[in-house]
Amino acid sequence: MIDTAITPPRPGADERLWLDWANGMAVSACLGLECTRIDVGRASFVMAASPWPLNPNGAVHGGLVLAAADHCFGAVTVRSISGDRLPVTATLTSEFHLPNLAPLAFDAQVDRIGRSLAFVRVAVYDAEGRLTTKVNGAMAVGALARPSGMDVEGSPHRT
Repeated sequence: MIDTAITPPRPGADERLWLDWANGMAVSACLGLECTRIDVGRASFVMAASPWPLNPNGAVHGGLVLAAADHCFGAVTVRSISGDRLPVTATLTSEFHLPNLAPLAFDAQVDRIGRSLAFVRVAVYDAEGRLTTKVNGAMAVGALARPSGMDVEGSPHRT
């Protein structure tokens, strides 16, 4: 099912609309992320607590941290490209430096946007301001806002 709340504001819209959009996505809620800032090229998110059980060392599961970073990739890229294109993750690499002890801050930055790729990085920090994880990747930026042949519910059209 396609979350209809993911339709982003138009380029040039007020930051409040962008914050409402980023925080209104079901994925944001599922990941326990709150967007606190979203500008062209930069966004900040907070994960106050893990929505998943913690690892035995009390840390947020690395897979959840990567899912959250990937979500940050998408949000900051959408904010940074023209209105009729939506990004999809092409590559994602990570380096875990310390356990991810919540609350976590995610700082997302677009480094460069080309014709078909946007290069993005996310730095994750713990409550003490220590860098815990670095995530780098590329987002493919296509021209379609919705897969062709799909209705709003995400089911193929039947004729």
